[in-house]
Formats: sequence, C-alpha cells, structure tokens
Amino acid sequence: MIQEVEALLALQQDDLKIREIESQIRSLDPQLADLDKKRNQAAAALARAEAAIQVEEKKQRELQARLS
Repeated sequence: MIQEVEALLALQQDDLKIREIESQIRSLDPQLADLDKKRNQAAAALARAEAAIQVEEKKQRELQARLS
C-alpha cells in the first residue's frame, strides 16, 4: 500500500514537471512566431536581392557585348 502511494506521489510530481515544461513551451510561441516572420522577411529580401543581381548581371553582359 505504501509503495503504491509513493508511486502515485512520484507520478504526480512527474505530471507537475510535465505541465510546467509544457507551459514554458507555450510561452515561447509568440517568440517563435516573431522569428518565423523575420525569417520570412529576410528570405523575401534575399530573393529580391538575387533577382536584382541577375538583372544587373544581364545588363553588364549586354554592355560587354556592345563594347566587343
């Protein structure tokens, strides 16, 4: 009987720890959403920059061809 009570108390402590960890994880959700938003903005900026580079490289090739 005592072992069963001790096992239940240990289980209860584990459950409390799990709930605390889950709460901590949920508290990170806003930060994660903000980081996702920033990552998406950075990826979009990178794509725009890469497209601009391609346009400029094409212009440079055309100018080099004219000079030849």
